[in-house]
Amino acid sequence: MVEKISNLLEEVDDSDFNWRCRYLNVLVKSMVDADKKPDALKILDKLWDLTKKKGECKFQETLFRSRIHLYRDNNAVIANIKKETETGPDPNAYKQLFIIQNIKSGIIPDVQVEKELTAVMASLSPSSVTNDA
Repeated sequence: MVEKISNLLEEVDDSDFNWRCRYLNVLVKSMVDADKKPDALKILDKLWDLTKKKGECKFQETLFRSRIHLYRDNNAVIANIKKETETGPDPNAYKQLFIIQNIKSGIIPDVQVEKELTAVMASLSPSSVTNDA
C-alpha cells in the first residue's frame, strides 16, 4: 500500500520535492523495520537517483548516510558509493562523511579507526594533524 502511494507521488510529480523525499525516506526506514530490506533498498536507490536528477533535497546528507549504513554488507555498492564521492566536486564533504559513516556503521574495523580519522582531520585541516606524536 505504501509503495503504491510512493508510485502515485512520482506520477503526480508533486512540486514539494522535499516533502516527497522526506516521505520516501520514512518509507525506507519503516520497510527496514518491517524486515523488508530488499524493498527498502530499491526505494532508497530510486530516491537517490531522483535527487541526482532533480537536485538535492534538504536532507541529502541523511540519504547519503542511510545508503552507506543499509548497504554496509554489500562491498560492491559501498565501493560504488566511494567512487561517487571521489569523482567531481565535493561541496558537501562527502569524501570525509563517507569515512565517518563507514566507522559508525562498523564497516571500518576498530583497529583502523584512528588512522582513518586522522586522514579525515588532515584532509579538512592539515595543520590540525602533526607528525610530532
